[in-house]
Amino acid sequence: MGWSRRQLKEQKVLETFQERISITVGLALHFQVAIGEDVTSGDMKTQIVLSDAEFNPRMMEDEFSQDRGGFRTGRVRVAGTTGIGLQRSVKGSSPLVLSKPKVVLCSALE
Repeated sequence: MGWSRRQLKEQKVLETFQERISITVGLALHFQVAIGEDVTSGDMKTQIVLSDAEFNPRMMEDEFSQDRGGFRTGRVRVAGTTGIGLQRSVKGSSPLVLSKPKVVLCSALE
C-alpha cells in the first residue's frame, strides 16, 4: 500500500523546508566569510530602556531628536523604547553595540 496524499504532501513540505533552510544557512556562512569573520561563539543581547530612565546619548538614540533641535539641558527622562538595540558579546572582549535602542523622551510628549 502506498503513501496517502496527506503523507506525500507532508513529505513535500518537509523537503521544501529543508532545501530553503539549507540555502539560508549557506548564504549566512558565505556572508560571514565575505565580511572577514570566522564563525565564533558569542551572545547577541537585545537592549531596551525602561521608562523614567535618564537619557544617555552614548547608550541610546533619541527617535525624534531632529524634530526638536537645540541642546538639552538638565536631566532628560525617557518615556519608553521605540526600537530595540542589539549588542554582541564575545567571551574575552568588550561588548560591541551593533545598534543603540531608540527611545522617545518625555519632553516629546508634552
